[in-house]
Parts: sequence; structure tokens; C-alpha cells
Amino acid sequence: MRQKTFSVVFRCDAGRIKGLGTGHLYRCIAIANLIIKKFRVPKKKILFITKTNKNFSSAKKILLQNKFKIHSLKNRSNINVEYMLLKSIKSKLLIFDKYKLYNTSYISKLKKNFNKIVLLDSMKHEDKDLLYINSLFLKIKKKNYSHVGYNYSICPSFLHKKATLILKKNITKIFLFFGGYDNKNIMKKVISYFFRNSFKYHLYLPKIYKKYFNKKNKIKYFDNKNIYKSLQSSDLAITSGGLIMFDVINLNKPLITIPQYKHQSENIKKLYEKKTLFQLKLNKNFNTNLSNLLTLMKTLSVRKKMVNNQKKILSSKKKQKALELIYNAYKNK
Repeated sequence: MRQKTFSVVFRCDAGRIKGLGTGHLYRCIAIANLIIKKFRVPKKKILFITKTNKNFSSAKKILLQNKFKIHSLKNRSNINVEYMLLKSIKSKLLIFDKYKLYNTSYISKLKKNFNKIVLLDSMKHEDKDLLYINSLFLKIKKKNYSHVGYNYSICPSFLHKKATLILKKNITKIFLFFGGYDNKNIMKKVISYFFRNSFKYHLYLPKIYKKYFNKKNKIKYFDNKNIYKSLQSSDLAITSGGLIMFDVINLNKPLITIPQYKHQSENIKKLYEKKTLFQLKLNKNFNTNLSNLLTLMKTLSVRKKMVNNQKKILSSKKKQKALELIYNAYKNK
């Protein structure tokens, strides 16, 4: 069988799966677009290997919208199937961004097919020749990683030109987003709060909610094309603790974060300690606590301090460390 050749190959998934959502895929699409831009790589030379059936169907939809090549895997494909497929491919870069990647031993066997293999947020560090980048501290031994920490984050908003930061005296516009799969129906809980409290704010919501809410004059909807424009137009963001949380921090917006999962809680806690956001838990005091945080956010000095602390985590003035590592891996081989 003739070996297929690409410039970059991505292995990632997206879907309506607890703990997965769409963040891994959007991060890889961002990397792909940044490599295309920097090295003028034709889109046809980039391949995404992903599951696409049933609960994973959103991956295919997103990739087709972005006009990338797809190789579909069956939902129950195991490591051996994945290995045999990757063995039939060659490229400069192979980038893994898989949810809960615990076993990387089979990946090491693929080194001769790829000039460099990159693992994002992998749970294991088993081969010194692979490039491990972990921005989330997900239950790893930090001493095993040389590239770890929030300053190694890769955000889709890196592709979006930053607007001049203006913090208004009053909060009038609030951006709401709880991931590609809102497992705990957080959106409905938050919207219910605003509906019961005379709806003082203008809200930005994902377009999929357009059929549920009828306060047209108070709600604007966004999709994947204008999500960051909507975020930058807002005065405050309320989001889950996935990739969108880092986009908000990158774009320096005051932030209230509600975790969907345990690993999100862990990262939110760390970022709260760095005073880059406020955390809000889903419990019996949810509405009271949300009300208190919105009252606290009305104070301009509180929001200013938060945004200044966010700039210490991610800043347009700093080199994007993870991207520099990936660029060098592509360029130097």
C-alpha cells in the first residue's frame, strides 16, 4: 500500500461526550490555520484523523465547515487500528490532542514516519524524543515536563486581532458560553437567573439557543465565525472552564467561570488563586452567588485588577511559547 504524505497530521476528537466537547478540535484547527499562515502550507496537505459517527458527528461538521481533509475512524476504533492507520502516513508533524491520552507507547513506534510528534496535555511522558506540551497541569508530575503551565496555552483567539481594551464604567453586555457540549445545562440555569431578575443586561449567546429565547431586543447570537468579535464587544464573560476560559483570558475580559467537570474545577481553582477570574459553583446557592458576583463586578477597580492579572497569564506582548515550539518542530526538520 502506497504511503500517503502530508505536511501536518492531527489526531483529535470532538462531540457530545462528557468531558470532551469541541475544545480539542478547535485548538487543533487554530494550530493548523496558524501553520498555514506562517509557512504557506496548502490546506490539502493537512489531515485530521477523527471519529465522526453518532455522538462524534460534530467533528465532521466543524472540519467540513473549515474545509479540512478528514479521515474518519469508527467510534470503537482501538489503539491497534489507530496505529496501523498512522503507520500508513508520513508527515513533518503529527499532533495528538486526545482527551485522556494515557498510553503513548504505541506512538513512539511511529517516530520514523514523522519528523516530530507533538502531544498536547498528555497524561504520560514516556519518550524524550516526543514533544510534550501541557498547559493544564492535568495530574502530571511537573518535573517530567519542560513545557508546562498556562503560558503554554494555545487558544483559537490567537487568530483574532485584539481590539483596544476599554473597560467601561458600567456592565451592559455579557457573553455566555459553556462549551461545545453543555453537559450540565448551565446555560439554562444562567438564563433563568436573568429572566427572573428583570433582564437588565444585553446578552451574547450561541446561535443554537435562538429557538429557546424570545427577548430579541436583549439577546444577540453568535456562531463560530463571529464568536470572538462578540466576546470582545462584551463587558463581562460567564463561561465554563474549558478552552473558552483561556480565550477570555487571552482577550482580557472580566470573567466568571462555572466548571462542567472535575478537571475544569482544578484549573479554575488555580486561576482563581492568580486572581484572573471569579469562580461560581453549581450548588443550591447558585443564584445568590451569581447575584453577589455580578454586584462585585460592577466595581470598575475589581475588573481592572482582574484584567491586569490575566495579562500575566496570556499576553499579546509575550511570545506564544507553545506555538514557538510547534513552529520550530515544523521548520527544523
